[in-house]
Amino acid sequence: MASNSAQSLSEIGELLLQLDEKPADLANEMLTCAAKRLHEQIVLLQDQTERDMIEFVDMGIEGFLNDLTLVVTSYFDMFVTKIYDKESDDFQERSLRQLNVFLNQNIDKYLTLVHDRVESDIGFGDTQILLRALDRLHRRLLAMRNICRGLEIQRNTVDIIIAAAHQLCEAHSKSLKDHFSDSLSSVRLALVSAKSDNNNGANLNELITNLYMSMLEKVKGVLQDLLVFLQTDWSFNIKADYKGVLCVEGIRESLLIEYQIFQDSCVIFL
Repeated sequence: MASNSAQSLSEIGELLLQLDEKPADLANEMLTCAAKRLHEQIVLLQDQTERDMIEFVDMGIEGFLNDLTLVVTSYFDMFVTKIYDKESDDFQERSLRQLNVFLNQNIDKYLTLVHDRVESDIGFGDTQILLRALDRLHRRLLAMRNICRGLEIQRNTVDIIIAAAHQLCEAHSKSLKDHFSDSLSSVRLALVSAKSDNNNGANLNELITNLYMSMLEKVKGVLQDLLVFLQTDWSFNIKADYKGVLCVEGIRESLLIEYQIFQDSCVIFL
């Protein structure tokens, strides 16, 4: 839904109220029409596979979330804050509940789309760019939480970020295993091709040292990539979230286990 369409929807609603349209019917119709237009935005975003993560998130913020915000604030002003003599005493309360459901249904659809995009991108691009995009989205959702009193957004981007950290750790874990396996194969091949028994010991020590240093640098690179999630300049803080704490501890344990297996294997060779 283009922003001007959302604006038009709000203006039409105001005009119909002035023409004595029944507020309850108009409230339902407004959310029904808005839901259809917002669905069109979701479909449009699903096709943006060629855009990078920042462009994808910016498009969602400038389109879907801006339109959703306009609809929510317009509905709130028209049906939640005003008293209508022809409606029941609980009309405002019912309207607020209905708006909360509408808001969270659409936020959930959008964040599910973002989650799917993150899941497809993680491990194949720059983690810093991905998190910069999610940081922008997190800031936007924080702002949306303050748009209207009584509205509550149930889902947030932190769960997506935590899931991304887990997925990236799994990708790095596989990369470490593959790298170690390839390196061991190279060591074995080098030993088999050695011609002199006198050189075997020296060759083995040199090969193991090179293997050790190679894996050490690989692990350092993995840790550096994962530490991006803990930068203090992000608007989110996964360590402040219970799931985030478990995530950080799980990643630490996983990497330590992988590294310990590597060290034990080196000892066996030595």
